[in-house]
Amino acid sequence: ELGKAESAILKAVVDNYPTAMTKEDIASACQYAVTSGSFNNSLSKLRTLELIQGYGDIEASADLFDN
Repeated sequence: ELGKAESAILKAVVDNYPTAMTKEDIASACQYAVTSGSFNNSLSKLRTLELIQGYGDIEASADLFDN
């Protein structure tokens, strides 16, 4: 189960798939500060769970869209 921040981030990148987003774009879409620890920890958790990929340009994992 994902927390509030992880859910918001995942929704933002899924809604923009297959277009990648910058950290700044994601933070703005989710109304989080790009420099906040909780925002960056949430990105890290989603990467660990392999739900998102990338660091500069971040996108939803293509595995989420396999049929």
